Amino acid sequence: MSELASARGKKGGPTEMDITSLLDIIVTLLFFLNQFSNVAGLKPVQTQGINPPDSQSKDFNHINVTIQANESMIFVDTLKLASSKEDIKLGPDGKTILPLFDELIKKKDAILLLRKATPEANEFNGAINIIMDRSVKYSFVQKILFTAAQAGFGTYQLVVRGER
Repeated sequence: MSELASARGKKGGPTEMDITSLLDIIVTLLFFLNQFSNVAGLKPVQTQGINPPDSQSKDFNHINVTIQANESMIFVDTLKLASSKEDIKLGPDGKTILPLFDELIKKKDAILLLRKATPEANEFNGAINIIMDRSVKYSFVQKILFTAAQAGFGTYQLVVRGER
């Protein structure tokens, strides 16, 4: 009788498989996924009057400049740029929000200056977090995204609230 036939057992049923190698690979993958995922759970300071929409996502994974806005107020980080619709001045193209553009340019310049002074500082990645009130019209969101892109912030995360 050949070795193969004897490995099947006397009744010809399935034999036990050695899955030690497979378990080693799975444990190694889990280790690397755990090591290289960001679980810091960074959260921005949320401003009164800005009610973001609901979502399952609750954590920030990046420290970026944060824009918070509703139809009449705009904040960059914690600095209030506009407190009424009249304060939101548009550029000649009708799409650029001028106070927001000016502040984002200042933020970008500060990040670049810090990078020059401190080589260990994070490089400018052009990323921005955006927290919008759920009542904001999409045309206003487009103006904010356009303004951010014009200022050099081409990557964005739309941040939403998890549970009420």
